[in-house]
Amino acid sequence: LVTGVLCQPETAVLDFGITREKYLASHEGERYASFEFLDKRTNSKRLVQKEPVTAIHLIQSFQETDLNPRTVHQVGIELCEKLGVQAVVDTHMNKEHLHNHIIINAYLPDGVSKLCMDSAKRLQIRELSDTIQRSYGIEITFADPRTQLFQSKGRGTYREWDADRKNI
Repeated sequence: LVTGVLCQPETAVLDFGITREKYLASHEGERYASFEFLDKRTNSKRLVQKEPVTAIHLIQSFQETDLNPRTVHQVGIELCEKLGVQAVVDTHMNKEHLHNHIIINAYLPDGVSKLCMDSAKRLQIRELSDTIQRSYGIEITFADPRTQLFQSKGRGTYREWDADRKNI
């Protein structure tokens, strides 16, 4: 199941680009992050430039196994509509649990604002998602979002998390 919100899935890249161009025109370009990085392997410094984020990938998981895929898909669509973002919602049924992959344009449709995914915004999106799920009678069985967010802040690197997961 694939649906576009404020865009067409087939032309989402172009639709996202048009919105980005509106943003760039009203902001006289965009800032690139640039900083010096010490490469510990070579013990030398090098300049790193990071391009701006243009799209955000969210995964909306559902632990329950008896859900209707169309309901799960609708939850993802409503989340994007309530956020007021351009997005493509793709519902996957290839695992035991259903889940949505949601690609959101980082540039908001007004062409003036940009979506910044700091911890407060992630928490807001998670709580909104939980509220929508409850409105469909879907029980939330994952950890409380605030607890989960603070636990993740105390975690180390991805490698440490992956090693813990694999009991290495």
